[in-house]
Amino acid sequence: MESCELLISEVQKRSALWDKRNKKHRDRVVCDKEWSIVAKKTNLDKEDAKRKWRNLRDTFLKEKKKVKKCRSGDSQENAEIYTGKWIYYKLMLFFKRHNYATKY
Repeated sequence: MESCELLISEVQKRSALWDKRNKKHRDRVVCDKEWSIVAKKTNLDKEDAKRKWRNLRDTFLKEKKKVKKCRSGDSQENAEIYTGKWIYYKLMLFFKRHNYATKY
């Protein structure tokens, strides 16, 4: 598994790092421990893992903005729908599903 894919997978498992509804999301001690675990599993320095995650998250949000939703009056055949061409877009969809992508 590539390092970015592994990082995405490890962060996804730890909702305290990205899910604002998680009660532990604002607990710095918990998040710091979670980042330490992520760093160990991905063989990255903790700060490098955080930096890489922020980069992935920000890139996902930029890609998400490109995705056009069909308007109710548009026909499905004529609508050009951008589905996200970034290599990690589908892996990051968990972030969108929890409606937090629009708040970052």
